[in-house]
Amino acid sequence: MNESTPDTGGRPPGRNFGPEMRALRVEHAISQTYLARVLGVSQPYVARVEKGVRGVTPRQERRFRLAIARIAKERARG
Repeated sequence: MNESTPDTGGRPPGRNFGPEMRALRVEHAISQTYLARVLGVSQPYVARVEKGVRGVTPRQERRFRLAIARIAKERARG
């Protein structure tokens, strides 16, 4: 990979989960900071994924989806 090639994190080029992840996070009123804390990653990492600068593997995508779903479920319970 050269410097002009985007880092897809092992994911095929063209499949960008970032905007979808951001929409899910915003829909459930979850901050990047809180999501990062739950996932054990940095807030800048979450921001880079959302912007499409940093790709994710299918496994990482699943972790993001599960974390967002878990947070949303916990908040719904009160």
